[in-house]
Amino acid sequence: MESLVGEKPNSSKPWVVKFEESSSGNLRLLHPISNKPLRFSPASNSLKEFNLLDFKMVELRKSYSLQFRNSLNVVTACVNKVVVMDAKKLNDCGILMICNGGKLGFLRFGDEKWTHVDEQNSHYDDLIVYKSQCYVVDRWGTVSWVNSDLNVIQFSPPLCGFGGRKHLVESLGDLFVVDRYLDKCEMERLPEHNVENENVSVFGPNFQAPPPPFAASVDGKAVDFKVYRLDQEWGRWVDVKNLGDQVFILSNDGSFAVSTRDVGRVKGNCILFTDQKLPHLHGIGGSKRPNTRVFMLKGDSIILDGHALSAFNKMLHPPSSWLRPVLGFRRHRLADWDNADSE
Repeated sequence: MESLVGEKPNSSKPWVVKFEESSSGNLRLLHPISNKPLRFSPASNSLKEFNLLDFKMVELRKSYSLQFRNSLNVVTACVNKVVVMDAKKLNDCGILMICNGGKLGFLRFGDEKWTHVDEQNSHYDDLIVYKSQCYVVDRWGTVSWVNSDLNVIQFSPPLCGFGGRKHLVESLGDLFVVDRYLDKCEMERLPEHNVENENVSVFGPNFQAPPPPFAASVDGKAVDFKVYRLDQEWGRWVDVKNLGDQVFILSNDGSFAVSTRDVGRVKGNCILFTDQKLPHLHGIGGSKRPNTRVFMLKGDSIILDGHALSAFNKMLHPPSSWLRPVLGFRRHRLADWDNADSE
């Protein structure tokens, strides 16, 4: 996202931003990694009218989440590891998601109960739509694709990485797995929905049940990362030591890559992340440590210097003068812009 007004030519530096669209058509700004709403700083008293037509937009990805609401229409849980299958037909689409600590579930519009996909494996970490096909990765680094009959078909050999959580990232047409190494991983009882046992119409008006407690894995602090590229021609994993100008962003609802040629504030060959409290059902727990952290592949180190981190934080957080406590934009303001729900 780059400003087209109020800046000298070539002086404006782009931001990576995330918009969340509500059912009413309003948009609000979220942090691109943690999904936390961006708030107005009381130190800034210069709120200005915000018109998206004043900005150059490039859509990096679309993401989806599934929200559970109680009888008061309050969101009680939010599942972020979700992909929409056949998104062009939203009235007849299906969603594939990771829930309950690593199980793969499927729900078609109007269904009243989840379908458990691949009951032999309850240890999935991430999923992605890659070349119009849904792919998943489990804790052993095996990538599989899910066909229209909900068959899970192995696509890669096991990675045999020893990290605690795997992330799928598409970059420059290739598929990567980022292996996150953790200092610990434990189970915790959290007030979230066990969606596998919900026998309600999730997409309809009948959902009013309170969320029961359920057990989910809680990630510890990240201490290291390894990156692997899938060589699809030879069916093998390639250890990646240099990402070039690419920045991998591990968001709570999926991961993506950006080029420093498009975002000139920072250097590439790094991974942006937060230490997650609850990776599969993130709506209630939030991030354990919401601050953005940066892992540099050169030197295999996590940046701790505040000055070095400031450029990355500026890239992910637009000026406070854009924000207010409740930030909303009407859909009709975006009539001339096709990429209204983007990152």
